[in-house]
Amino acid sequence: MTTLMIKTPRSQLDAEFSGCRVGKWTPIARAKARGNRVNCRWWCRCDCGTVKKVQARSLRSLQSMSCGCSKSEPRPSRRGAKHGNWKGGRRVNSNGYVEIQVELPWDHCKTVKMAEHRYVMAVNLGRDLLPTERVHHLDGNRQNNSIDNLELWTIDHPAGTRVSDAVDYAKRILREYDPSSLATET
Repeated sequence: MTTLMIKTPRSQLDAEFSGCRVGKWTPIARAKARGNRVNCRWWCRCDCGTVKKVQARSLRSLQSMSCGCSKSEPRPSRRGAKHGNWKGGRRVNSNGYVEIQVELPWDHCKTVKMAEHRYVMAVNLGRDLLPTERVHHLDGNRQNNSIDNLELWTIDHPAGTRVSDAVDYAKRILREYDPSSLATET
């Protein structure tokens, strides 16, 4: 296989990069050529102040955009809605529940993936759900997450308890969910 080399006059090579920018590089001057090479090197100054010799083909192909200083800069976030493949943050999981990726209204620093029915109930209550709370779909349709179709259940009830323990448990549940009903107790 033969490669056809087209010789370019030096005056055109010198004019190729003079007065232009490539990424963070500003070509300053052409470096002294070794032999009669078309692919010469250029002295370039990076925006950070570093001066280096850079191959002309690296500048032409945009392979070299800086001295490496940009690697230490934080990259912009490409997560969630800023990602190119974002499809709204909704998907149906293998159990048939809708999962969403949301920023919690009561904790704006936190983005989480959670079941939509739990999120709808938490927003309705204005707080996170307790680990002992479950959200039940009244019509049995796991994708119908309107608040009218959801019901909050608690699973924090012990099995096989004494009556006195059950009464204490009932009072604790009332204090947690309906404290006004205890105020009328005599």
